[in-house]
Amino acid sequence: MKSHCEKATESSKKKLSSQLKIVFHMATHVIPSNQFVAQTELLRALEAPDFVTTDGIYHHSDCVDDMEKALEDVVMNQKQEKIKRSDFVGLIIDETVNITVNKKLIVYLKLEMEGKVETCFLGNYDVDCGTARCIYDRLVAVLREIDVELSRFIGLGSDGASVMMGRHGGVGALLKQVNPFSIQVHCVAHRAALAALDAEKSVDNITSYKNTISSVYSFYKHSATRTNRLRQLTAELHDEDMVSLKQPCAVRWLSLHRAVKAMKHNWPAVVMELTEEALRGNAKAQGLLGQIQSYSFIAMTHALSDLLPVMTKLNLVFQKDDVNLSSIRPVVQASVAAFTQFRDAPGPEEETFLAGYEDGKYMDIKVTNASDRSIQAFRKVRERFVQHLIDALQDRFPEDCLDLLHCFDTLLNPRRYPPTQNGKKELFFVPLIEDKGLLCPIIL
Repeated sequence: MKSHCEKATESSKKKLSSQLKIVFHMATHVIPSNQFVAQTELLRALEAPDFVTTDGIYHHSDCVDDMEKALEDVVMNQKQEKIKRSDFVGLIIDETVNITVNKKLIVYLKLEMEGKVETCFLGNYDVDCGTARCIYDRLVAVLREIDVELSRFIGLGSDGASVMMGRHGGVGALLKQVNPFSIQVHCVAHRAALAALDAEKSVDNITSYKNTISSVYSFYKHSATRTNRLRQLTAELHDEDMVSLKQPCAVRWLSLHRAVKAMKHNWPAVVMELTEEALRGNAKAQGLLGQIQSYSFIAMTHALSDLLPVMTKLNLVFQKDDVNLSSIRPVVQASVAAFTQFRDAPGPEEETFLAGYEDGKYMDIKVTNASDRSIQAFRKVRERFVQHLIDALQDRFPEDCLDLLHCFDTLLNPRRYPPTQNGKKELFFVPLIEDKGLLCPIIL
């Protein structure tokens, strides 16, 4: 009897383990829990060893919740072990909302594991309101739940909002009262995106341009018939598929670049389709046609096609999982240099437009509002916008801060250390001010 029971227990454990692996796979690939039964039936159809019979196989999707909870406990225990081994802890937080518009606080931890930095997701927690005190109290409660002393906290990374980085009442300032040596870091990718947004807000013409693109996007989004006609016209003109129109979105970094790229590609087809709609008496099509046929709109589309890739490249560099300090200074300076060049002379895309614009037409389509005065006005707008981009970048990335980053790279980048006798590069930390706990890195 004992041997039979042990065999049955081992068999059930193996089946349960396989089902837990299915649930883990579903969770990591964002597969709904109600698909659990379908997954097990697929494995049974494939004659997987643990699913040949239905004995010991759960058939109700509710059991997935219990298995997810069990997996969560294991994952959290593993994370807590890592957190205990890390002498210092950094926080990365941001406010968000769920589908029911309840305010949430997403929290990541940065840990030091054997000389390497590791980022781990901690959780998405409910908060009553978005005040600094409320967020701080929730953070303290979360850290206490995982036995993290605030004295181990050394840094806060955020989107730079005043509620996070306010000097007197922000979350960082409240945390600094507990640990005076903690620092606050404004997300560098978010900072670059805000530089582009600052420049856009400084020039009304850019706002009007974005509104026009959004209106064109909405005009076709809500009509399958118009979209199909636009797709057919694009195929006839370019012998290729239409690039779907995009909407500039304030909450998505540099979405304007994708919207401009799509508009530039589809512009002839959009003009032709809107002309057909206007001849049928569609008042909205008539209004949109007047806007996108103007010289300023077409020229701005090509000018932004030169400018926005520079900001996109800058932002993508900063969005890398592992940003090298040495890359920040040169990439910012290269971006400023590129913008300076575009301010003083048209870029390649704008040159293409100027070369193709002849006798009041571009790509055999009549261009409206193309008087000398309008052309001069566009040039002034472009120069002003580019200058605002340069100013915003220099304001968000001051030269003294870039110099400081370069110094940190020189001091802390292991690739710059001379090799020791055994060929390895080693860094040791020695007390700089022992009673304050400050350390100074030196090469030995």
